[in-house]
Amino acid sequence: MSLKPCRACQNEVDTSAISCPTCGATRPAHRLSLQTYNLIILAVQIIVGLTILYFIASAVWKKAEPFVNKANVMQMQRQQQEEQEQLNNNEHESESESENESE
Repeated sequence: MSLKPCRACQNEVDTSAISCPTCGATRPAHRLSLQTYNLIILAVQIIVGLTILYFIASAVWKKAEPFVNKANVMQMQRQQQEEQEQLNNNEHESESESENESE
């Protein structure tokens, strides 16, 4: 049972004390309060979790990217075909209109 000064009121408290009997500070024999300590642990957990999530998402994207690119290429080809068909239809309509006018 060793005694250290409370970080808030400097009263001597046991190192295993949960709170200071004088001022009520949590973890009085430690430099950080319990709330600050828990906040730091939470921040570290969030950073580690986001890092893991990033690497998982990167791995999934590397697997899915060829399929996405292939689908995009196929969609662009379909759009080009449709545009070409519309141009051809417009040309045929204009030719038939000019033939009707010449008659």
